[in-house]
Amino acid sequence: MHRIALYTMVLLSGSAFGQAWESAPALPTGGVAKIYAVGINDGGTIYAMGGAPWINGEDGSVYSLNLGSLSWVEETSFDGFGPVISQGGGIDSLGRIVIFGGTNTEAIEPAASFHWTPEEGPWFDLAMRSSSAPANYFAYCTDNTGRLYSFGGGGGESGSNQTRVERYIASSDSWQVLAPMPVAAGDAAAVDDGTGHILVIGGVSANGNDRLTEVQQYNIASGTWSTTNVPDLPVAVSAAKAVRDTNGKIYLIGGRDGPTGNGQARDEVLIYDPGIGAWKNGPSMSTPRYHFGAVLGSDDFIYAIGGANSTGGTNTVEKLHPTDCPVFNQQPASTQPWRGSTLRLQAAVVGSSPISLQWRRNGVDLANGPTAHGSVISGVDTDSLSIANAQADDSGNYVVVAQNACGTSISDIAEVSVRVQVALPTHWTVTSLHPSYAETSYAYDVDNRVQVGKAVFDTPEYNNIDHPMIWRGSAASGINATPAGSQGGAINAISGDTLVGWWWRPFNVVGGTEYYRRAGIWDTVGNHRYPTATGWEYHSMSDTDGTWHVGSQTNHDASGNYWTHAVIWREPTLGPIDLHPTGYSSSFLSAMDGDDQFGSVNTPYPAPSPRAAKWSGTRDSFVSLHPDGAVNSGITGAGDGQQVGVINRWNNPVPGVWSGTADSFTPFVMSGVTSLALNGCMAGMQFGAVQHLDGTTSAYLWRGYADEGVDVGSFADPNITGTSINGMDIEPDGTIVVVGSGYNQTTGRHEALMWRSTIGCGPADRAEPFGVLDFFDVAAFLGQFSAGDPAADFNNDSVLDFFDVAGYLSAFSAGCP
Repeated sequence: MHRIALYTMVLLSGSAFGQAWESAPALPTGGVAKIYAVGINDGGTIYAMGGAPWINGEDGSVYSLNLGSLSWVEETSFDGFGPVISQGGGIDSLGRIVIFGGTNTEAIEPAASFHWTPEEGPWFDLAMRSSSAPANYFAYCTDNTGRLYSFGGGGGESGSNQTRVERYIASSDSWQVLAPMPVAAGDAAAVDDGTGHILVIGGVSANGNDRLTEVQQYNIASGTWSTTNVPDLPVAVSAAKAVRDTNGKIYLIGGRDGPTGNGQARDEVLIYDPGIGAWKNGPSMSTPRYHFGAVLGSDDFIYAIGGANSTGGTNTVEKLHPTDCPVFNQQPASTQPWRGSTLRLQAAVVGSSPISLQWRRNGVDLANGPTAHGSVISGVDTDSLSIANAQADDSGNYVVVAQNACGTSISDIAEVSVRVQVALPTHWTVTSLHPSYAETSYAYDVDNRVQVGKAVFDTPEYNNIDHPMIWRGSAASGINATPAGSQGGAINAISGDTLVGWWWRPFNVVGGTEYYRRAGIWDTVGNHRYPTATGWEYHSMSDTDGTWHVGSQTNHDASGNYWTHAVIWREPTLGPIDLHPTGYSSSFLSAMDGDDQFGSVNTPYPAPSPRAAKWSGTRDSFVSLHPDGAVNSGITGAGDGQQVGVINRWNNPVPGVWSGTADSFTPFVMSGVTSLALNGCMAGMQFGAVQHLDGTTSAYLWRGYADEGVDVGSFADPNITGTSINGMDIEPDGTIVVVGSGYNQTTGRHEALMWRSTIGCGPADRAEPFGVLDFFDVAAFLGQFSAGDPAADFNNDSVLDFFDVAGYLSAFSAGCP
């Protein structure tokens, strides 16, 4: 305000940046305003330190936010240092978080200085500023060598504001008195400008009667001040925060303007651009705020945290990316989708609007619409490129080009390699794994020539009880892996030497023994162990990769209401990690693939409905995979980048395949069948069962498309019907093994089955030894023809006649391909 008449200050009209502030996770105060927080970025973690609300009515609260997290975490408070307001802070040259100044409102005295750590809270006292340094309303900042500064301060709008300047030296734990400011100021903002200076911006005058437009520049090297090197503000502001962005621009955020004693909270932002020596209007915040925390995050966003305003204050947080030219803060990732799946490349760019985007493959701009090789491209001018029905010709190097008035940026290369599934075997051998002592049996999974599942048979105390089973290729090899003292269980999945499922755990009670379903882990010879899950009545594991196990745990209340939470267990501690997201009544995990877990969540009562879901190891990583327009949905299996399941399960079931996002769902509809079930997927192939028009059910294996499949159920004994595949493995030599079950019409029971692919000589090769065409193949075909077996319908016209015989003999005469 001293030298406004000495020059004409240029204020550029309009917004300097086209981008807007975005909502960030609110502070977990229960809606109570967070006022007088110090914002600190320590190694990528953002802290909101001190100020109201108080913890236990006595100490300033502290919250932390890890970048990318969906919520703040409450940390140890200013334990024992009282309810402190108007404090300063920063990270010193020793890397310590230091809090200094302010007033302990409980003791009505200057607050102590201390070093704070996440583990201990206030760790130990540090030297305090001199008694001449005002306790309140001083501006503070840290220079690029880790020295902390205190500028002015006093009573703010009550007056008695000073010019006092002090600096903290961590190595000696001492404060230095520096040259005083030319203009006394309280409630100003301070920031290191990155060029060897500190700017003290605005504030309230010495007597408290006026807000200031003054920008005072301190030369760190010479220890001198200037009030003319930086233009004054276009409006008098106090109680604001100043932050320098990664491009060297200074942001003056929020604060108060208008007459002292009757000021108004600001949502406006002013930006000083040293390149042109002028202040610009920046994007306004969504919420006015003053006496708040502000910090530049390691993601290059500026965060505005809490603060006071005319409505009493806020606990909200918002963030702004202050980049001019396009900058990618999310690069597209290389990927290897399967032929027929939906390919998705995602990028994120910030900068001045408008920004145009264009995706390229191998240096050529892409266009929306169908391609010559069968895929369909969309989103070429957005941050999300989608290629449905991806084909081998879609492989290549992809980039997205971002351009605005400032310039052009090109993303990193995303290498895309579309994988093509192996050819489906045309010959299979089928083995029954059914134990002679069991009433029924089912195989659920297979890995490295070990099959797992369950067999149902009586125990001395109970009838028709499930028992966990382990096989090695034959019924005689079966091991009943029921743990000692238990009544039974089941093994649902296998990976290497690790098998997971559930068992009936015994508990001694008055009058006998009770059993509860508990998650269980076995090795391939049947040794058993189990995790604990305190507070949960029932739990079970559904899938494993050998290190992580996924499943669910369930409780119920006295009224019979049940609720279930998705959970993962990790070796070796096996402590359960609850993944249940807020806002849902229950959640379930059915499968895992790499770092991701899949299943479903139920919407709230009174009419819960399932929604397909994905996690990546934490509760906050929850993502809905529920397609738009679907009534309900769920994931049944996952593998090698794909997921399978069904939508609209109860009223119009549509099976389908996902590729990790809700909008990647592709219906899997097969002509000539009544219904189709997808139980799992592997190597770009899907497996399950179909119901034929005649009502029979048969195990099926597909090669990425519903019309590219093989009826493996047809290779079972004609007396085995109702077959289905539950698990799959590909052995090192390329042999495909699938396991499941079928109904034996002679014995009237379901039997665990295993199918192994064998090398054949085309459709004429009907009998062992496969790979050779001989009399046995002809005899097998004629036997099928005489029995009216649909397998003899060689030309697929649903009629067995001369043309089928002629077609078969022609294929036989052609020999092996």
